[in-house]
Amino acid sequence: VAEGGETEFYYQQLKVQPRRGTMIIAPATFTHTHRGAMPVSSDKYIFTSWVMFQAAARMYGKA
Repeated sequence: VAEGGETEFYYQQLKVQPRRGTMIIAPATFTHTHRGAMPVSSDKYIFTSWVMFQAAARMYGKA
């Protein structure tokens, strides 16, 4: 995306310009509140995923 499409992290006061073949990995907590700006020059595709680092049994107890 040549124009627009930045990912803006509010608390870090950071804007990341999208670049083909790159990705951003950030914590999924309020400390990294972010938003995506509308791309102007072309399309932008996103992929979202969450990863849990604790076993569910540890968090919720054994079934």
